[in-house]
Amino acid sequence: MAQNQISNRLLMSVLALATLETVGCSGSFQGAAGTGVSSLSSTTPGSTSPTGGPGSGTTAPAVPTNAVPTTPAQNLQNLGVIGLLSGAALGLGNIQVLSLDTVNKDLLLTLPIPLGGTLNGVGVTAPLTQPPGATLGVQTLAGGASGLILSIPLADIVKGGLNLPSPTTLPNGMPIPAVPNGELPALAVTVPTLKGVNATIYLDTNVVGIFIAAPSTLSLEITVPIKSPDGSQTWGYLSSIPAVGKLSGGYFISIQLPAAIALAIDNNI
Repeated sequence: MAQNQISNRLLMSVLALATLETVGCSGSFQGAAGTGVSSLSSTTPGSTSPTGGPGSGTTAPAVPTNAVPTTPAQNLQNLGVIGLLSGAALGLGNIQVLSLDTVNKDLLLTLPIPLGGTLNGVGVTAPLTQPPGATLGVQTLAGGASGLILSIPLADIVKGGLNLPSPTTLPNGMPIPAVPNGELPALAVTVPTLKGVNATIYLDTNVVGIFIAAPSTLSLEITVPIKSPDGSQTWGYLSSIPAVGKLSGGYFISIQLPAAIALAIDNNI
C-alpha cells in the first residue's frame, strides 16, 4: 500500500508540472507589486498589448481619401461676395454691382447711371495709373442702363499700402454718404479713351467708392442699399448727389467689406 501511495504522489506531481507549462505557453505572468501573487494576462494576434508600445498591434487613424482640395479661386468664390442693387427709386432695375474676379483676384464694382443716363465709350476698358493694375470701363447693363465698371486688385483693398492722398469729401464739398466723418482718400481719374467721363475713385482699407459727375440739373438726393442675394448682408449704397451752387452733383457708389470677409480674402490672394 505504501508503494501505491508513493506512485500516486509522483503521478500528481507530474500532472501539476504539465499544467504549469501549459499556462506558461498561453499567457504571461506579471507580479502584483508587494503581494507576492502572480496575475495572468493574455493577448491575441493583432490586438493591442497591455503596454500599447511598439509591436502591440495598435494602428494609426485612417486618413480620409475622399477630401477634395480647394484652390484660392474656389475659396474666394465660396465667400459669396455678390451685391445686388434694387434701384427702382432711381429708375434702375435689379442690377448686380459687386462681385469678385476670382481668377485675376480683382474686385469688380459697377456704378450704374440712373434715370436713363448714358455714357460715351461703351465697350471700352482702359488701365489706370493709380492704383496699379486697376481698370475702368463702360458697359451697357441689364435693362439698357450705362455702367462705369471699376476693376481693382483685391490686395489694394484688404492689404492697403497705397500712397493715397489725405481724406476728402465729394468734389462738390458734400460729405460722402454712409461713411464716418464723410471723407475718404480720393484719386481723380481721367481716361482719354472715355471722353466726358469725369470720375473719382475713393479708397481706404476694405472700402471702395466711385463718384461720377452728372448734369448740373440733378437735384435728387436718394440712397439705396446694395445687398447680398438673400438680403442678409448690406455691402454698401448707391446715392444720387444734388448739385451745390455751381458745383455739379453726380452719382456715388461705395462698398465696405466686413472684417471677416476681408481676412478670408487676404488669406487667399
